[in-house]
Amino acid sequence: MKYILPLIFLGALAFLGYTIMSGGFKTSDSSPAESSVDGDSQGSGIVAMPDLSDIDFGDLDVNGLQEKFSGITDELKDVSSDSIEGLVEKIKELTGSIDSMNFDQLTGVAKSTATSLIEEFIKTIENSLSGIKNDGLMATIQPVVDTLLEKLNSLK
Repeated sequence: MKYILPLIFLGALAFLGYTIMSGGFKTSDSSPAESSVDGDSQGSGIVAMPDLSDIDFGDLDVNGLQEKFSGITDELKDVSSDSIEGLVEKIKELTGSIDSMNFDQLTGVAKSTATSLIEEFIKTIENSLSGIKNDGLMATIQPVVDTLLEKLNSLK
């Protein structure tokens, strides 16, 4: 039972990422209150999401960032004593590269979209950590994850 919600969340996040990357969500010229995913104006309440390819993220590689986020969360949910060192290195690498990603130069839609991705990643990390019951693994991973979360929270 404790794994169902994180798995559902990861599945929804994967679906959302796939849909966004494949151009499944289309932008609309109408106001958000009038728009819906299928373009009807019946006021269904489902607001169309912008296509990430239409957003200028400047030098930020959003696709690469999502891949790093997914790789870490996937490994975190299945972490073992055999895979812990590789995961720690990936987390340290991501933490070290955050400063060079130029989040502070983002504005408008790009900033809000990147912030949303970061917030979802933080939630996923926290949920995944709660699933780790091995105290030895937690003692190894917790300090590097805390450093990463601190950096990510400073970007919001």
